[in-house]
Amino acid sequence: MGPQDCGGNPCCWRLVNARDLGRSCEARPDDCVPVMGVDTLTTRLCQADEDCIAGGVTTALTHCCLAPDHAWKACAVACSSRSP
Repeated sequence: MGPQDCGGNPCCWRLVNARDLGRSCEARPDDCVPVMGVDTLTTRLCQADEDCIAGGVTTALTHCCLAPDHAWKACAVACSSRSP
């Protein structure tokens, strides 16, 4: 559910056209730059805000928040009031 499960590298989560493409461990620390598009989302699963920018990536999704309808945390622009 985060980099600790991927040997320290990012755990990437991708959604395209509201279809969950799943999670995957990435090969390098700078892989899987979190970005939100019109109908796509590529983000990292995380335990802390630092996981969102690990590897020196630049992103607007810098907050580690509980993912809606999921049991894990993911990088987002901001956390909703009901997310830790």
